[in-house]
Amino acid sequence: MKQKFSREYLFSKCVGQHKCLGVVLMKPIPVDNNFYNEIFVLDIAPEDKQKQEEFILNIANGNNTYGEVEVSYFVNHSSPEKGNRYLAKINTNDIIQVEFIE
Repeated sequence: MKQKFSREYLFSKCVGQHKCLGVVLMKPIPVDNNFYNEIFVLDIAPEDKQKQEEFILNIANGNNTYGEVEVSYFVNHSSPEKGNRYLAKINTNDIIQVEFIE
């Protein structure tokens, strides 16, 4: 059975614990004329404070939600400070794997 990753899980790790997450997706994301199945997520719902507050309440209440979520990410793991950051909506149901990046 495939493991499911909720929006709240991603939010708690990225925002709550300030972790960068390596996320492998079933469907590639187009970036600058290339397609990437692996992205490095830095933030969840970075421009939607209301959505972030909703995630915090869900975490506090033990609720998990699945589906689309906006993420801030980059595609060059070796030098994220030099790489471009992008915004995209990903679907948590399309996530194959999540790993913490140090």
